[in-house]
Amino acid sequence: MEFNLMDSLELTVVAMALVFLVLAGLMLLMMGTAKIAQAFDKPSEEVQTPEKPAVQATAGNDPERERVAVLCALAEAAQENANKHYEIEKVERIK
Repeated sequence: MEFNLMDSLELTVVAMALVFLVLAGLMLLMMGTAKIAQAFDKPSEEVQTPEKPAVQATAGNDPERERVAVLCALAEAAQENANKHYEIEKVERIK
């Protein structure tokens, strides 16, 4: 049997349409699955907030913690502007 150019073109178009339909079906299936999963994962509205904070404040001023906090703030400021030189003038606790 001999195939001509029109037969090959027709086969190509039909195959591409079939692949497109299969991919569209998979997309719709995934979107539907996501909607169903979101319906099951909704948080309940009966969640109670704790009365006490999860992190307790330290009793005194720990100099090591103060130094770590100052160094973290300095590193954060240095990341924003790498070409500037920073010097710590004053340490003040913000509540």
